[in-house]
Formats: sequence, C-alpha cells, structure tokens
Amino acid sequence: MPTPHPPRVPSARRLSWDVVRVLAVLAVIFTHTTYMGPYLHPELGTPLTPHPFQVGASILLVISAYFVCVTVRKDGSTLRWLWRRYARVVPPYLAAVVITYTALVLFGPSKWTLPTPHDL
Repeated sequence: MPTPHPPRVPSARRLSWDVVRVLAVLAVIFTHTTYMGPYLHPELGTPLTPHPFQVGASILLVISAYFVCVTVRKDGSTLRWLWRRYARVVPPYLAAVVITYTALVLFGPSKWTLPTPHDL
C-alpha cells in the first residue's frame, strides 16, 4: 500500500510579484548591456539596440523597498528581520565574490583592468 502524502500548505507568495521582480532584474541587465557595457568595454562591440535611460536599478530599488516594508511589518521586529536577512544573503554573496574574483584572475581578458588581492 503506498504511503499517503501530507497535504500541501498553500503559500502566501504570489507569482505575479515574482514576475515583477524578474522584470526589474532584466531591466537592470538590459541597462548594463546597452548603456554601461559599450561605454566601459568598447571592445565588446556595439549593442543591438542603444538605450540611453538608466531606469533598471531605480525600478529594482523601489520594488525591493516595498517588499522590505511588507516583510518587516509582518515580522514585527526590524532587528530580527535584518539579522535574518544578513544570515541569508551574506554567505552566498561572499561565495559569489570569491568565485568571480578567481574567474577574472584566471580567465580575464588581458585588455581589462583585472582585480588585485586588495580588491578581494
């Protein structure tokens, strides 16, 4: 006889907000590839479409601020929320920094300004 599965508890998370977050992140990536990329690295060539507006990061910050306010309000304690956020974000951030530094030092193009141990 197969074992019964426990009932799924519905999540309060909304897919529509995740879509908004993904669109904001894509706006940041789009801005970097069409505005800052050609300026900082002209050797990469011209972008497919020029886009002179820097709106991606602004939109992402507004959306993030909204979610921070909603989450802090639900949790009740700003310090507890901040500690949990640091505990969740800092370890992957440090791993990403070390991996990116190592990849750039080992495989970075010679024409680029490569990071030094001081940058790490």
